[in-house]
Amino acid sequence: MKYISWLITIPLTVLALVFIISNQDRIDVHYWIYAESYSLPLYFVGLFMLGVGFFCGALFVSISAYSLRHEHWKTKRHLKRLQAELENQTSTNNDTGKEVTI
Repeated sequence: MKYISWLITIPLTVLALVFIISNQDRIDVHYWIYAESYSLPLYFVGLFMLGVGFFCGALFVSISAYSLRHEHWKTKRHLKRLQAELENQTSTNNDTGKEVTI
């Protein structure tokens, strides 16, 4: 899985660097809240939008993984409770001299 991640990350990084190098022109950016426009490099606008996309993707993944993390936490608690119960029964049966088979 780690190799697949690198196979995706490295080409995307190279493409971003090529994008930065090849798009040095300035563009006017108009935002509806502000009355004036800003002259920004094209690569800045592109990389900003790419960053917003990565942030939104990470946010959606973390929200969707929350239910899995919660289920994992509940399962771990249940497992610890069952192990403690088993140890308690094992020690009780050993005190009475009975043979325990698991």
